[in-house]
Amino acid sequence: MWRIVILHFFSYNEGTFTYTSKGHHVSKLKSGGHGQAGMDILKKEGIKFNIVKTYSNGVRVGNIPGHKDPKKRTGTGQAWFPESWGEKDIHRAGEHVAGLKGNRHPEDGQAIYGTYKGVQVDVKRTNGKISTVFPDSNQSKILKKKKR
Repeated sequence: MWRIVILHFFSYNEGTFTYTSKGHHVSKLKSGGHGQAGMDILKKEGIKFNIVKTYSNGVRVGNIPGHKDPKKRTGTGQAWFPESWGEKDIHRAGEHVAGLKGNRHPEDGQAIYGTYKGVQVDVKRTNGKISTVFPDSNQSKILKKKKR
């Protein structure tokens, strides 16, 4: 059985945040946050986000104006897994995509792609280990294939 080690699982589900100078309050989303748990934290902390589009498979894309990464502040730079997906679904999606035959030995930082439960999933590795798992911001290709 091909086994994948995943680093910082909660980072890409719930997110990694920056804090105020006193360290008591969340300031910005730094990375990750691609699960419903991440969205719930944004709401709880009063961090504004916008859902621009929801695909028929449940993937949501949008932006977080206060995100640390400028590419995620406008348009559809941030993607979230379907609301119904929990930690296990995201974890399994990452393992599945990383374990696909053509995806087993990518260079660090190179995105690899695959489909899990009707969602186009992107995975990146650091030091050979999964470092991030997120839904592709363009689900159109996978949804067109599904219609055929």
